[in-house]
Formats: sequence, C-alpha cells, structure tokens
Amino acid sequence: MKRSTILQRLALLTAIPLAALLIFAAALISNSYGLYRNAGQTQELMRVSVAAGDLIHALQKERGTTAGYLQSGGQKMADSLPGLRAKTDEQLKAYKALVESLQRAATPEALDAFSRVDEKLAAIGALRTRAWALAVPVGESIAYYTSTIAALLEAMDGLARLNRDPSIAKQFLAYQAVIRGKENAGQERAMTTAAFAANKAEPAQYRAILQKRHKQEAYQEVFIGAADAAQKAALQKVLAGNAEQEVQRLRAVLDAGPQQGGFNVEPTDWFKAISGKIDELHAIELATATQINASASELLAGSRTLLLWQLALTL
Repeated sequence: MKRSTILQRLALLTAIPLAALLIFAAALISNSYGLYRNAGQTQELMRVSVAAGDLIHALQKERGTTAGYLQSGGQKMADSLPGLRAKTDEQLKAYKALVESLQRAATPEALDAFSRVDEKLAAIGALRTRAWALAVPVGESIAYYTSTIAALLEAMDGLARLNRDPSIAKQFLAYQAVIRGKENAGQERAMTTAAFAANKAEPAQYRAILQKRHKQEAYQEVFIGAADAAQKAALQKVLAGNAEQEVQRLRAVLDAGPQQGGFNVEPTDWFKAISGKIDELHAIELATATQINASASELLAGSRTLLLWQLALTL
C-alpha cells in the first residue's frame, strides 16, 4: 500500500473526531456566551424594572389621594396632592431616562409594551387638570391610574420573560408577586379612601374593595411559595406590624356597615395607615430586586470565567 494512501486514511480518521470535538466546543462556547449575555441583559433590565416600580409606587399614591380629593369635593387631601404629583413627575423623569437604554437589550415585543405605557402616561397632564377642577368622576380617575399601572406591570412582565436562568426566574416570580400584591393594596387604598370620604360605600364599590383584599392574599401566597427564608420573614414582619394592625381595624369599621355609612373615619387616617403598609411592601420589592441583580452579577462573573476557559482550551 502506498505511503500517501495510509497518510490520507490516518488524516481522515483523525479529522472526523477532531471536527466533532470542534463542533462540540463551539456549542459549549455559544451556550456560555448566551448565558453571559443574558446575565448582563438581566442586570440592565432590572434597572429599568426598579425605575418602573418606583414610578408605579408614586402613581399609586397619587391615585389614592386624587380619589379622596374628588370624593370630598376638594375638601380633603388638597394640600398633599401637589407634592405627590411632583414626586410622580420626578420618578417619571428617572424612568424615561432608563427606558431609552432598552433599545439595546429588549425584544420588539417588550419595546411595544413600553410604547403603550408612554401613550398612557401622555394623558396624565390632562387628567390632573380635570381632577383639580373637580371635572372628572372619581371612578374615571381611579380607572386611568389603574390602567396606566397595569400597562407598566405588563411591560415589566415582558422584561422578566427575557431571563433564561431558572434560579433567577424563581426570584422574578417573587418579585412580580409582591409588586402585584402591592398594586391591589394600592387599589384598595384608593377605593376605601373614596368610601371614607363619602362616608358610605355603594354595593358594587364594596364588592370591588373585597376583591382587592382577596387578590392581596392570593399574591402573598405566590410570594411565599417563591421567596427565600429572609423574604418570607420580611413579609411576616409587615403582616404583624403596626401599620397592618391599623389597616385591619379600619377595614373592620368599613365592614360593619358599608351601605349605612357613618364611619366617622378621616380618609387621611386610612390613607396613612395603608400607605405605611404599602411602603413596607415596597421595601420588600426593592430588596427582591437587589437580590435578583446580585444573582445576575454572580451569573455574569461565572459565565464570563467559563467562557474564557473554554476559549483558551479551544484555541
């Protein structure tokens, strides 16, 4: 047998496993790069989510205060409304600055969701003008803020779906649960503020209030199922705290005779009590976001190290 033929056969026998090895290495490198890129993307998107969450928190307070102002015919909460609007504008400015960075990280679907948020937010000036002039029904005002917050929540859900890491996905579930639970608490705040301002609650209004309470309980269960021990302890502390006890006391006053009225409760007292609870839930929200960001940082560092080792071994 000719020497060249033997060499050709040896080269062929060597080339096949070598090619398979290169394909396998390329697949590993591609997967590691994907993990590395997704971890960095998660960090960037969390910054936007936190800004969106802070804007939601401000909108929730403005919604409740506006409801009390309108229901009382401008007699209550007029002194606090301008300051809350200014705080919302401050958070809106910070949110918009960060949303611009989404062009590099988000999918077209996520960008479309944030475009819908922008459309909602564009109407806030006109709504405020009408509300200050007592020219908008309280139900319409609550509905505007609630639909705007819902659009923000939908956009945040879209960002969470971009994550690929299972452990971070579980943390995202806890994050979304506390945000949505807090939003239902915010809706209860607005509706009950209006009821105390009117000194009665219509049947449909009272049923809606009860629904918001039930949803808060449901989201608490979701949070407990996804949260770690420290997060669960933080929630239990909120539920055992002074703000929650006062919320329960004032709920009982409303429940004793929603249609009969005669509550003798200042709307500002209710607003202060439940706002204390909501602020504590917001602290859990921020702590959960910080934890997600820390997990993404660890994943980013680990995937970067793995990627560099794989490149070095391949080359």
